[in-house]
Parts: sequence; C-alpha cells; structure tokens
Amino acid sequence: MFGQYDISIRIEQEGITVSVQKEGENILFIRECLGESTEKILGAGSGKLLLNPVEPVNKPTTLPSHLLIEFVNTLQVEPKGTMNIFLTFPVEIAVSAFEIVFDAAALDWAGGMWQPII
Repeated sequence: MFGQYDISIRIEQEGITVSVQKEGENILFIRECLGESTEKILGAGSGKLLLNPVEPVNKPTTLPSHLLIEFVNTLQVEPKGTMNIFLTFPVEIAVSAFEIVFDAAALDWAGGMWQPII
C-alpha cells in the first residue's frame, strides 16, 4: 500500500480503502476504515502522491523501550529457540502531494562569467 502513485487511485486492502481523485484545481483524499470515512482536500492539482507510514501523532509523552503483548492463548518457545510472530499494530499514514520540476538552462563561459545560451 505504501509508495508513490499517480493522482487518480483507489486502493482497497485489509479493510482500509484509500481513494484520491482530482476535483477542480485540487485533490480530494478519502479514507474509509472501520466504518468511518475521512475526506481531505489537498491544495495541489498535479504531480504524484506519496503514501508513507509515520509515527503516530497521538502517543504518550514517554515511550518505553519494550512493548508488552498479551496473547489470548499461551505461546511457548523452546529454550534458545526463535519464532517469527506477526502482529497488527496501529500506524498513521501520511499523504503528500509532490511534483518534481527541473528548470535547467544551458550555460557557456563568456566574458569571464557564466552566461545563458539563448
């Protein structure tokens, strides 16, 4: 789900729907998750979108260095054994609109300084 996209997209994945479409001179961002819908107008009319996970804004002032996870069923691992466990953890998503513009001019050294070639 994360990455770079063209302006008109609709992504449906794991109960989350993200939709971005052009609306006049702006971009309309719609997110639907857990029965709630959020709409935002982005002040950009062209370019691409970047969807990235970001650190949650609403978090405790001090974060512990360890996370306690309680399972419904007991999980036991043999001594010195390892196990890969995948968890669902809340994450916030940043949506950024951007456009890469290259403004280049051909230059030539003339008269002791760089001059644009016309």
